[in-house]
This record gives sequence, C-alpha cells and structure tokens, in this order.
Amino acid sequence: MSQLLQSIPNYRWPDRWLTRWCAPWRWLAAAVFYSARFVGRAMSIGKLGRRAIAIIRTDGVGDAILFEPSLRSLARRFDGYEIDLWSPSGVGAMFETHPAVAQIIRIPRGYKQGNATVFWSLTWRAKLGFNLGRFSYATAVYIPHDPEPLGAWLLAQMRANEKWLNAGSTLNQFDWQRDWAQRFATQILQPRPAGGHELQRNAYLAEHWEASIESERPDLALSPRALTYASVHAGAARHAVRRTRAEALVGVIPAGSSAINQYPLEKWIDTISRIWEHHQMLPALLGGPADAELIAQISRRLTADGIPHHVFPTDCDIAVSAAVVSRLDAVLSVDTGLAHAAA
Repeated sequence: MSQLLQSIPNYRWPDRWLTRWCAPWRWLAAAVFYSARFVGRAMSIGKLGRRAIAIIRTDGVGDAILFEPSLRSLARRFDGYEIDLWSPSGVGAMFETHPAVAQIIRIPRGYKQGNATVFWSLTWRAKLGFNLGRFSYATAVYIPHDPEPLGAWLLAQMRANEKWLNAGSTLNQFDWQRDWAQRFATQILQPRPAGGHELQRNAYLAEHWEASIESERPDLALSPRALTYASVHAGAARHAVRRTRAEALVGVIPAGSSAINQYPLEKWIDTISRIWEHHQMLPALLGGPADAELIAQISRRLTADGIPHHVFPTDCDIAVSAAVVSRLDAVLSVDTGLAHAAA
C-alpha cells in the first residue's frame, strides 16, 4: 500500500477506498499532487538558497503551546537560520507573531480526520504538493511524542538535508508505518523512558541537540490583532460583571476537540450554578465555532434557571480566545488548548 499511495499519508484506509472503483480518484489525486510538486520545484530553481529549517506540528494547540520552549531552543541551535512552522490554522494563529518563526505554512490537523482529508481533497493535494516542491531545508524536525501518519509523511516528503523524527510510541501508528517513516529519517530521537508531562518529554528531547530547557516555560506573544479583539470582548464581559454586581469573572470552557474530554451537560449546569450561587462569580462561556451549539444549550438552561452569565462570541479564532483568557480572573475548563493557554 505504501507504494500505491505515496502522494498521501500512509494510513490503514478503509478497504473500499482501495478498490478498483476508487482507482480513478486515487490516480487523479496523485496526478494533482505530483503536478503541483513539479510546479513548486520549478519555481524554486534559480532562487538564492535560504538558510532555513522546518518544524512540523500536526497536533492541537495545547501540545503546540507546550512545545514553545523547544522551539526557542531550536532557534538558538540553528542560529542564523529561519524557521518555517508547518502547522494547522489553530496552531499557526498562536505563533503568527512568534519572534523565532519566519513563516507559517498551513497544513491539515493530523490524526485520522486529517489523513482522510488529504485522501479526498484535491485542494490539499495541490497545496501540499506545491509547498513540498517549493521549499527546501537544511533540517526538518517532526518530534511530537506520538508521531502520526500525516506528520511522518510530510517529513518523508520534504526536501531536507537532515530529517529528525521522534521514535514515539505505537499509540497512533502501526509498526509498518513507523518502519516506513524511519527509512527517511537521518536522526531518530528517542523519547523520555519514564514518560511524564509533555514539558518533561520535550526537555528530554532537547538534550539531543544539546539544549537544557527544563526550567523554561511556554512564552507566547499574541498578535496585536488578537489582543485588540480580546480587549473589546473582555470589556463587554467586565460590564456584565458590574451590572450583576459579581465578585469576579470566571471563564468556563465546556468543550474540547476530543470526545473523551466532553463533560455531561447536566454537570455543567450544576457546576456553573454553584459558581454563581456560592461565590457570586459571573460565569462567562467561552469557545470556538465548533462549540457554539453546546454553549447555546448551556446558556439557554442557565437563563431558564435564572443564573446570570455572559457568553463570549464563538466566531473568534483561537488566538483571540487565548488573549481573552489572559484577562479573566479564573478559568474552569476541560483539557483543551485554551486550558494550556490559561496555564
């Protein structure tokens, strides 16, 4: 299968996707990918070489935030090189003004959904093919703790003199997938034997490039755009605090990107009610576009029960929401990217 589907991440596709009935689509999508890659490669000919490294993040905002000290250490390790961050839009929004990042190249978020997106989207095939052909690097780095097929595939496809890959675990890859990815890596980084928190695992990996970051913590400078919008939204919430004569403003983040992080609706209603009734702290519901329905459900129930609350706009990107979080008195959240931003 890896020979058949070189233009997409190696994953265990449903059998029906590999039947002869889907063969015309696979050939068309592969043709789009390689044509775009050829165009990108042609456009790079004759241009002065750029001293740059690539860092690939296919995961969510939370783990990317925890990676920030490692990003800074890589910038020190490759002093004089520009850094291209290949990341999903949410991660890119958090790092758009990071001083170590020269440019952000958008990619789908990984895991099964991202791999399936690449399978069926001609637009993504063209974008990825073009950028993989256009850019070349001294070193490409893909070192999340659990490397998964999309990120490993991007690393394998990149034009780079060196390719660093975290050996990771078997959580998100089959053995044959890891063997395939490691064939393209010039350096395999071994993960922290004892596991531990993401910051500890990243600090252990940083020792591979002779960096000591155990005492460093994430430090993100959000964009002026995000800070400006956040000031407006936080101002409206503070007005609600004064109107209700509340003691403080508590951000409530009820939804996460993973189903395993969902919390029952009735429990949210009970908990938020206690925040107001026992502590006179105004709950303010916060989330993104995908969370709008759940937030609306909670708001309707709180209104029916006579519980004062505030609802932040759900059409903001993650960077604006992270800036809003920095203006709250407290945060109650499931395990999600905004919880990491709050910390």
